[in-house]
Amino acid sequence: MWWEEREEESRETYYDLTEDQFAMIAQAIEESDGELEIVAHTVHGNPVETKATS
Repeated sequence: MWWEEREEESRETYYDLTEDQFAMIAQAIEESDGELEIVAHTVHGNPVETKATS
């Protein structure tokens, strides 16, 4: 018997979120213990890049 351990990565994109909706996503990310991260966030056409912390 054998098994393979691997990590899978997926990316989701959200558009036109309200501040409350973004806050809910940010809270879920904070509570994910590093499992989730925001890699880019744009406000009014200005991209804000974040570095991955793994």
